[in-house]
Amino acid sequence: CIVFQLVWPEYFSPLYHYYDPIVSTTSTLLLPTLLVLLVCFALWHWRARQPFFIFGAAFFLLMLLPTCTDFGQPGRVFLTFDRYAYISTIGLFFILAVTLHEAYVRLRGGSRCMFNAGVVVLCFLFGFLSHRQSLLWLNTQTLFTHVLIADPDAIIAKNNLASWYTHEAGAWIQQGNTHAALQSLQMASLYRPDSALIHTEIGTASGRLGLQSASFHSYKLAAALQPTYIPARYNLAMTYLEQGDT
Repeated sequence: CIVFQLVWPEYFSPLYHYYDPIVSTTSTLLLPTLLVLLVCFALWHWRARQPFFIFGAAFFLLMLLPTCTDFGQPGRVFLTFDRYAYISTIGLFFILAVTLHEAYVRLRGGSRCMFNAGVVVLCFLFGFLSHRQSLLWLNTQTLFTHVLIADPDAIIAKNNLASWYTHEAGAWIQQGNTHAALQSLQMASLYRPDSALIHTEIGTASGRLGLQSASFHSYKLAAALQPTYIPARYNLAMTYLEQGDT
């Protein structure tokens, strides 16, 4: 995954959640392990002729080892974390730099000009891709919306987006814009439809806008989702009293 993204820097994500059961025959884990062992064997065989390959590969693998402790978390398994892999990629870039240098010194005349032109084009291409990728990190909304595009079932992304929209609604309330707050809360409920707190806040915002029926249904849904959530039960009771029901 990391090596592929170095070749073509696309499809980056803060999370690479793995959903299938972890067994010894899992191809997603078995094949990369076999590939690493094969590469290690080849590098050891070439150690005398290409010592810089040994250094670069060893640096890459050793810097990745600490991240293995983070792959398994309670109830979740992650294939890798981009933010922990940046230092390790220095080893791969070292191998690439030495290889390109050796290729360059063998070139003559026009071949060197073509080589230089190709390097410039690649730098511009990777620069463009890097800039486009950086736009995804503008805020929590853009980042975790991107995560859901790659993985629609990412619970962590949904929770973060729900929290972001809930905080945004609070900011709108402080500015006196209840309509915008209601829209933000409705967005939050799309990512956390099981949240009694969010539905209670939707009920409150709807009530302030005079949408009494919508407010009542939101309080009722919140109380059904979490019967022990006091704000939902209290607001639902007050709504019944205002309607004259007991």
